[in-house]
Amino acid sequence: MGYGDLVTRYQTVGGYVTSALVRRNLQSHRGFVQLDWATPVLNSLGALKFHVQLTSGYGGTLIDYNHEQTTIGVGVSFGD
Repeated sequence: MGYGDLVTRYQTVGGYVTSALVRRNLQSHRGFVQLDWATPVLNSLGALKFHVQLTSGYGGTLIDYNHEQTTIGVGVSFGD
């Protein structure tokens, strides 16, 4: 699909996490963007976080590599 991707991640002292992933294919001019935001839920359980994810573009999954789509996901994540 391309030659690589760019990932950025920022975590505050309070445990809030924001991250972005960007991909771009220079030959086909197709790309993919993923934005994540997580907030701590319960510190006694370790790194349990409420998690929101927004994706847009081509190649979100191998089955949809040639189909452009935008998705949003809401859930919990565990770990850093």
